[in-house]
Amino acid sequence: MPLQVRSVGHLLARERSRQGPVALVGLHKAALALASSLLLAATAGALLFSVWFGLFGYRERFSAPYTSESLGVEVAGAAILAGAALLLGRRRGASSP
Repeated sequence: MPLQVRSVGHLLARERSRQGPVALVGLHKAALALASSLLLAATAGALLFSVWFGLFGYRERFSAPYTSESLGVEVAGAAILAGAALLLGRRRGASSP
């Protein structure tokens, strides 16, 4: 039977087939939440960097419309998604033998 690999996830599913599909889905959810949290933290960091030092020849100001709100939403979202990744990771760790 020829090896058919549709994606990296499909390849990982073949490699981890002994752990069961539920553990693999839990890993994907935790990894997705962690990646999303890191993306929001990076955009918040880039905004702060732009305020303090300037970025690409442009310097942002907190007095600009929606700058403070954007920073608050990004930090809150990063914290919520990091917590979700932690909970999903712990749940997966508790369910595996």
